[in-house]
Amino acid sequence: MAYEIIVDKAHQRQMTEAFFEQLHERCRPNGHTALPMVVGLESEYMLIDEQGQLIDEVLRNQILAELPDGSAELGACSIETHTEPIVIAGGDYNLLHEARRVEQQANRVAAQHGTRLVRIGTYPGSFADLRVTQEPPRYQNLLDISHRMLAIDGVLSPVQVGAVTLPTLRCETMCGCQSIHLNVQIPAGGMAIQMLNKAIELVPYLVALGAHSALLNALPTGMDETRSAIWEPLFTFPEFDARYGFNNNRVGFPAQYYTDWDDYWQDVGSKFFIEQHTEKAFESNMKTFWRTVRLKPCPGRVNDCLLELRAFSPQPTTEEDVALFLVCTGLLHDLAWLEQPLLPMHLVEENQWRASTYGLDTALYARDDNGTVVQRPAPRLQASCWTRRPTSGGGVPPTRWA
Repeated sequence: MAYEIIVDKAHQRQMTEAFFEQLHERCRPNGHTALPMVVGLESEYMLIDEQGQLIDEVLRNQILAELPDGSAELGACSIETHTEPIVIAGGDYNLLHEARRVEQQANRVAAQHGTRLVRIGTYPGSFADLRVTQEPPRYQNLLDISHRMLAIDGVLSPVQVGAVTLPTLRCETMCGCQSIHLNVQIPAGGMAIQMLNKAIELVPYLVALGAHSALLNALPTGMDETRSAIWEPLFTFPEFDARYGFNNNRVGFPAQYYTDWDDYWQDVGSKFFIEQHTEKAFESNMKTFWRTVRLKPCPGRVNDCLLELRAFSPQPTTEEDVALFLVCTGLLHDLAWLEQPLLPMHLVEENQWRASTYGLDTALYARDDNGTVVQRPAPRLQASCWTRRPTSGGGVPPTRWA
């Protein structure tokens, strides 16, 4: 029997109107272009016990009760930690120091409960081990609605991630996925869109460098990095969109680069609102807009926003997380790099597929010094990212974002 989803178009229009009203309250351009040079990191971890088994939600919540910088994640055994906003104009030490502080604190609390943190992009063991966080219930509700949107005609088509077939309740496989996020504070407006578009282009080069989640369900997938390959088919709803007239592409890359500030927010605000309360319209679509790179409001600074890069699996160490993100940050603050012409979006998508499948053992598309599109070995492109010397300035005091 087919799942039933009631779509009230009039109410969806009300939600859209409320979304843009709430956006204006939270974030709006005022023409300033000073780069604050402020960043923050969010890191997701799995927790295992002394026998190497995933812990349950009760124990996870006991640990979180002692972690002021932590919060619950989709997986019942997973947490997320958050650094304070850090000014990096003077170098990387402050960011590395803060990231180490937060992780060391989480490690100490976890150890006191007989558990430890695991840095991994996708859980390599059995899908049957994974459990969804039940409190708050929004996680389970989100997965239930997603399954209904996928099975609009009562049929769930098989999904392959490399050589591995996802289970019937496949959205639950997201409980085994962790990532690291870089938040860069930037002025709201045109510069933010320019930086967003260049960050989209940049992502595959760094995915190739940081790829290391090759196993699913205790099987090799034949891919180096599976996290993004899991997300996209699980939260893309072509049959639902065709029936009800929506564009619910909210994962991966956009179909094309954004033309301006309004174009970006129209993309976010046009999605089907899973949450039905108008007072939560903005939160509903912002929280379920899982693009590889996105913009979101910067709490406490209505004329700034946060550029969030969310494409990467946790690296083996904190130092490698920070190194990966400092490359991103340096390039995003290099005004000459920002002015370089963008690759066509279909080549960015091809780069992402190659990077996820082969890691550094592939060639990726790029532009040479003359602006011509060429293919270069991935390691050579990494070297060019690491050796640029960005020049920019500015700075404002940080405020707490969360």
